Amino acid sequence: MINGLIIETAFHGPTDHRGSRISATCKRDSDRTFKTFFDYSHAVNGDQNHQLAAEKLMAVMDRELTYSGADPFTIVGRGYGGRSDRGYYFLINRGGA
Repeated sequence: MINGLIIETAFHGPTDHRGSRISATCKRDSDRTFKTFFDYSHAVNGDQNHQLAAEKLMAVMDRELTYSGADPFTIVGRGYGGRSDRGYYFLINRGGA
């Protein structure tokens, strides 16, 4: 079995002030939650937008959590759904497995 952290993404439709976005959230532990937003790109499909949002959050987490000699986070699995059926779950780990 692969162990790792979970990033959950969700689609947020446009408002009067913003275009469509994807949020990416990862609760590392009871003290730390990472969250970022990614502007929806019409140049790629919906699945790719969710993956790009997850990759953006992984870059933030790498900057803040990576120690000397550590491999960067990579996506090792994914699933559709989420609590609101508007996104995906991405399983991430260091070194790919």
